[in-house]
Amino acid sequence: MEATTEMTDTLERTVKSIQESDTSLSSAHTPAFVAISLSTGPEGGHLDGWFTYIDNGYGKVHIKSEDLIEHTGLFAGVHASALAQLPPPGEFAGKPGTVKASGGLFGGSVSFYDHNNNLIGQFPVTGPGTPSWSFKAHVTYTKG
Repeated sequence: MEATTEMTDTLERTVKSIQESDTSLSSAHTPAFVAISLSTGPEGGHLDGWFTYIDNGYGKVHIKSEDLIEHTGLFAGVHASALAQLPPPGEFAGKPGTVKASGGLFGGSVSFYDHNNNLIGQFPVTGPGTPSWSFKAHVTYTKG
């Protein structure tokens, strides 16, 4: 019984510490739908997607890979989510950015960065792939 109380107290302290130190989401972040498709293989790779903000004043941002920096392995996958927390598009739309993705057999993760290399968002992708794959490219964020 005492071990359970001690574990609960430790967990509560850990959660509180994470909440107090988490500065990744500013109060300026707003909900958006996210849709991404990603593929990489011997001939190169491509990413395409949309951030669709719930606030109609923000609209949509189209994401498209432009210059492939590096890639390994094979992967073809997608991500779709509702209510991701993203910075307002004015902070990154119309400016170049970077996308980095990596994973394994059944999926991985994709991270979007702005022109200052600040993280915009990170999302899981699902789909078939080789045991190890990666993708890194310059992207454009176009308000649409």
